[in-house]
Amino acid sequence: MATFISNLSSSQFAALDTDQLSALTTEEMVALTSEQVSAIDAAKINAFSTAQLVLLTSVAVPGLSVDAVAALTTDHLNALTTAQFLVLTTGQIAALTTAQVAGLETADLVNLGTAQIRALGTAAIAALTSAETVALTTAQVNALTSVQIAALTTADVAVIETTDLNVLGSAQVA
Repeated sequence: MATFISNLSSSQFAALDTDQLSALTTEEMVALTSEQVSAIDAAKINAFSTAQLVLLTSVAVPGLSVDAVAALTTDHLNALTTAQFLVLTTGQIAALTTAQVAGLETADLVNLGTAQIRALGTAAIAALTSAETVALTTAQVNALTSVQIAALTTADVAVIETTDLNVLGSAQVA
């Protein structure tokens, strides 16, 4: 059956309904291409169980549309593996809603690359908890733009490690 699914064009794959998507097997999920995954719209993305979603390969994940990523429930987003988070595009990261970022597990947040951190909107940065802010790596803090730094709450700035603050450039704190 995986061969049948893997041979579907993106438009054919888009025609699958939510019941059909939720019935895909492990073998079929692993075989999905980025082109097929790009056909999953926001209304259908949560048809996948969290167990199915973690089976998407690092080649397929970047194919998810920004609308589909923005529609992921917090449970679905937190089910993504570290490897899957690492391959999310900056466009996908920028599409995350404030609620999604606020609901991110700290372990997922600290695994984001510097370009991904820069892609977070100011509302998303402002939604970070103090626990998430203190967990940011030095490289992630250094990657924050001046606009993102301005969006941090006073409580968030208070918990950032001194060594992390020392890496900030004059443009970031201007």
